[in-house]
Amino acid sequence: PTVDKINITVSGDLNYKSTLYDKQGKILSITYNQPVIDINRFPSGVYFLEIEDINTQKRIIDQIIIGK
Repeated sequence: PTVDKINITVSGDLNYKSTLYDKQGKILSITYNQPVIDINRFPSGVYFLEIEDINTQKRIIDQIIIGK
């Protein structure tokens, strides 16, 4: 579990968008090309992080567990 931030590592010079969703699919945060997302304001629980390549629209989704 993570507590205060999510670190994003991408290979190469990727132009990307990060979207954090709750379990119901509600968008909580959208960032562009930021390697760190501050999650201090979100309660403990299960979330989903989508990383999308802006140029190709390819995306991956990972489950994130926030534990306080």
